[in-house]
Amino acid sequence: MRKKLLHSVKVVVPMMTLIMLLGQMNLSLATGSMGTINMTKYSPEATSTNNTTWGVVQQGFNDVKRGDWFYESVLKAQKAGYVKGIGNGNYEPQTKISHTEYLAVLTRIVDTNVETQDIGMNWYDKYIRSAKNRKILDDSSKIDMLAPAKRQDMIIYTCKALGLTPSTSATIIFSDLKVNDETAKYLQTAYDNYLTDGIGYDNDGKVKFGLDQESSRAELATMALRIQDYRNNKDSFIQERKIERAKAEAEYKEKHAQEVQNIVVNGFTINKAVDKYVAQCMIPDENGKVYTNLELELTAAVGNQEALAKVQRIIASKYGDATAKMLIDICNRKIDRDHCIEESIPIEGTRYWFVTSYSDDTSCQICIMDSSK
Repeated sequence: MRKKLLHSVKVVVPMMTLIMLLGQMNLSLATGSMGTINMTKYSPEATSTNNTTWGVVQQGFNDVKRGDWFYESVLKAQKAGYVKGIGNGNYEPQTKISHTEYLAVLTRIVDTNVETQDIGMNWYDKYIRSAKNRKILDDSSKIDMLAPAKRQDMIIYTCKALGLTPSTSATIIFSDLKVNDETAKYLQTAYDNYLTDGIGYDNDGKVKFGLDQESSRAELATMALRIQDYRNNKDSFIQERKIERAKAEAEYKEKHAQEVQNIVVNGFTINKAVDKYVAQCMIPDENGKVYTNLELELTAAVGNQEALAKVQRIIASKYGDATAKMLIDICNRKIDRDHCIEESIPIEGTRYWFVTSYSDDTSCQICIMDSSK
């Protein structure tokens, strides 16, 4: 009897040890704590963050700070479940996004069942399947899905996901699209639906799309929210975006109108529209005549900070911020003086700054003089 009991104990103990080891392995697989199993290392769309287990997501990221232009967008997109971190509590907002990352976010928005599907061999397989099922991605596509996505690729994916077809317009708004092909037509559709405004204006004031440029994960979050808003209420989205676009265009036109009036005199940049009072002696008249033989002559009313700021900007355009600030500080120090004060500051050779504060007409004048003339 004693031998049988000992034999049973010898059998049971190894079996219990094996069961405990299997339980520890299952726990490790569930938490992603085993180095060879932890897919956080390999997936740019991992769900885990600092000290959390799979499926538990902390709000916010270590590298997305309040004050960043993308802060609100990233947090809103994360809360909606559209974007996820890359592990260790980070988001990497400046990292370029791949085709798979963009399609993952896009299908999460348009396919509410995508997250319930089998993962497959790779973390992105279910998103690629969803994209193909919804005709966002062609079955015959030869694109390297792990490569960075171009801006035009993302817009085409977006249009297809939203059921938007290529534009039939003969005109394409973007100046950097040289061929009116299917890509250009999709981009025009996106512009017409206020899904993209391009990246700004070229030297001729025409809208640029940013062809072949890549986008960051920060921009990914912004685009995700834009697509969401479009799907939720297309009319409201377009109305809001129309107002924003009109405001941006007006600001550009105002800025551009000032920029085209910039002239360079003796190396100083002077704007004929806004600097005509402080630099009137240097701005040519309609006949091209300049009413001073000085290299620089600027005048501002003592205490008039707006005028002094213009003087400072003109000086800084050639001599830099430090020199410009030094001269304006001299003018400001003389505001309370009751008599004329002159100060000379060497530049190089026989040239020197000449700062004068006149008490009789309460003006401060900054010139460049040359003692050899």
